[in-house]
Amino acid sequence: MPRRRSPGLGSARRWNAEPQEARESLARELLALWQSTCLRHHRNPLALRASLLQAGHRENPEAAESFLNGYADTVWDVGNGLDAQRMLLMLDNGICEIRAQKADARVLDEGFRKIVEGLAVEGPERSTVQSVPNTRFSDFGGLQKNTVYRVSHDVGDQAWYMACASSDSPLTPTQAILVIAPVPEAEQKKNRRPRITFR
Repeated sequence: MPRRRSPGLGSARRWNAEPQEARESLARELLALWQSTCLRHHRNPLALRASLLQAGHRENPEAAESFLNGYADTVWDVGNGLDAQRMLLMLDNGICEIRAQKADARVLDEGFRKIVEGLAVEGPERSTVQSVPNTRFSDFGGLQKNTVYRVSHDVGDQAWYMACASSDSPLTPTQAILVIAPVPEAEQKKNRRPRITFR
């Protein structure tokens, strides 16, 4: 997937002023939002759009184009104030992505793993959850961690990549990115690693 530029969502000063407990709470809120939007409706973009409208979220707010950076579709403002700015992107290629200005990296990583690993189901409609090798790298003087899973179902359904990028650096413009992306057909057949690039 082509690399996209991440627009700045806030200042390090606001991040540093935020108590640890508040950042942990923001991470839990972000996970709940991801579950109720992208995860719940990733097979049905129309249902996702309806749920966002019903919840009163704003479609294509100011600077929406800077988030899309040339991609087609819609940006939704799903934030709860300037200090916790969050955007949900629905792209025409089937990707659903939430970006957050800030969230505690440890709480986000642990919560994401539990949610996705909990999707594994035994029985006739078995769902398989495969962990893809994770990556860590330096990011604005801190550490960014990317966690990716491949989720597939035995009963002829599209396979999906579910990914989380988190950073513990106060200088990173976007501390959290949660993504659901359809596995391209060619990769499904070859079971290749994903080409998801975080900004």
